[in-house]
Order: sequence, then C-alpha cells, then structure tokens
Amino acid sequence: MINNLKICKEKIFNKIIATALALLLAVPCCLAQPQDTTELVAKTHSQKKSEIKKVLKRFAKSMVLVAGSCVCIWGILLAYKRFGNKHDSDLNNKNLANDLNSPDTTDEAVKLVIEKF
Repeated sequence: MINNLKICKEKIFNKIIATALALLLAVPCCLAQPQDTTELVAKTHSQKKSEIKKVLKRFAKSMVLVAGSCVCIWGILLAYKRFGNKHDSDLNNKNLANDLNSPDTTDEAVKLVIEKF
C-alpha cells in the first residue's frame, strides 16, 4: 500500500514537472511576433530613434522572460532536489577515499572499475 502511494506521488510529481517545462517552452512561441519585412525606406532621425526604442523594449522583454524561465527552472530543480530525489542513501554509504585516489597502473584501474560496478 505504501509502495503504491509512493509510486503515485512520483507519477504526479513527474507530470507536474512535465507540465511546467511544456509551459516554459510554449511561452516564447506564443509571444513571437512576425517582423514587417516589406520595403526598406530611408528613415529620418526620429524614426530611427523610435525603432531603436522598439528594439530595446523587445530585447528587455526577452531578457525578462529568459530570467523568469531561469528562475522557474531553478525552482523546479530545487523542488526535485528536496522532494523528488530520495534515493541518495547509496551515496552516504560509499567510501569517498577510493573515489579521490587515481590508480597508478592499468591493473589497479581495472580493479577499481570492477569494484565500482
């Protein structure tokens, strides 16, 4: 019963993460605007300034969306680390001294790989 509940929680958590990632990927596609590529006309100084302002506003908007996406991804990963990753009991039982020492010969390297796997 407890095992089924744990599996159900993991499935719900995975669906929430998949939905959040799908929304993060869909937002930039919805905000994309087609560019006007009709004819190129010589523009006055004020028109150039207004276009530069438009470009800078779009760039700032894009950067805000990128920062928001980064914060959302960070939040999702933090939630996964806190609630989803409960299988790190194997990491606590490992001997880190063997992991930090590099082997001197090929025989020692082979033995180390066999011991780890």
